[in-house]
This record gives sequence, structure tokens and C-alpha cells, in this order.
Amino acid sequence: PDCQHKCHVVPTFNPAFIYGNWPARRLIKRDITRGKECLKIEGRYEPKWTFILRPSFAQCTEFLDKTLRELQAGPKLLAVDIETRRGQIACVGLAPSKEFAICIPILDAKNPRGYWSQDEESLLVDKLRDVLTHPHARIIGHNFHYDDSYFAKCWGFRCNVAHDTMIEWHVLFARWEKSLSFVCSILCERYIYWKDDGKEWDYSVPEERYWAY
Repeated sequence: PDCQHKCHVVPTFNPAFIYGNWPARRLIKRDITRGKECLKIEGRYEPKWTFILRPSFAQCTEFLDKTLRELQAGPKLLAVDIETRRGQIACVGLAPSKEFAICIPILDAKNPRGYWSQDEESLLVDKLRDVLTHPHARIIGHNFHYDDSYFAKCWGFRCNVAHDTMIEWHVLFARWEKSLSFVCSILCERYIYWKDDGKEWDYSVPEERYWAY
């Protein structure tokens, strides 16, 4: 937190690694290309991301209603990800664009009854169902059969999935690792490693960090 430098770090393999593992050449080339791309970006490296992590009920309903109206007008891509705890859906993250995402909490470490009242949670689940099952919804997720199984088990519906990036990546590059952190490190325009930020639940960590994950 006291570090003031502004340099960008792009980790990669030692080039000598290629001699014993030729497929790694593509990865090293991609990393070097990303380094060159970083040098071309002036000013602040991060885009103006908007992440809503502790939303009000009004913010959630406004977002879901707006998304539903857009879906009624035509097909729409929507990235979706859940986190689970004790066999339940802990939160649902939705991103309609690269710069905006909202995390809708369900469980709350500080409130055993949950983040919302019973009526509020019931209404939000109904709106989530309407959005995620809409015929025009083009849901994007990574290893999404996991998420979809929880939507089915906990809330009784399955999503209108268009793209599972883990499956698509594995079809194209069957020999390469297919974890989300690896795929993002190759494909994301502005990749920042985040996978250790909140995967394992720790009650000493602020809940916003878990939701940001």
C-alpha cells in the first residue's frame, strides 16, 4: 500500500523454456505483445470501472428492470458469475459491459437472515429469473454448468447460456490450462490478477472484498 511506482508488470516464462516446451511460444509472444500494448496507453492504466458492491434494493431493481427492458428490445450479452457458501448462492455478479458490473448479495456474514428481507429477496430472485431465462439473454460464464446447477437447485430455473468460455477455450486449446485466471491472463485487454483476493471465505476480510471477487 505504500508503494508509489506506476510501472506495469507482465509476468511470463523464461524464453529458454520454449526449447523444451514449444507450445509455450504462443504464450510468451502474447505476454510480450501485452507489454508493448501497455506502453502505448497514456495516463491511468485502469479504465473507469464501475463496480456496485453493496447495492440498495432500489439499485438492484433498477438495474434488473432496465436489463429486462433491453432484453425485450433484442438480444443482449450478459456476463454472469456466482459465489457460493455452505451450499447456497452467496452473491450474483452481472456485467452488461466491460466497464460496469453489479454484485447482488444474497448471504451476509453479519446477518444470519441474509442481506435482504424475505420479501425483497423473493422479488429479486423473481427478477433475476426473468432476466437470466429471457429468450434474448445471451449469458456468458466460465465453467457455467457449476453456476447453472446452483440456479436450478436453489431457485428452480436454468439460464439461457450462450457462451461457456471454459468449454470454448478447451475446444480451441485442449492442451492448455483452462482455469479462469489463465484464460483471462491471455485474453483480457487489461488483466490484473485477482484470484487470491477472496476465493476462500475469511470472516476477518471485509465482505466487499468477497463481493468484488
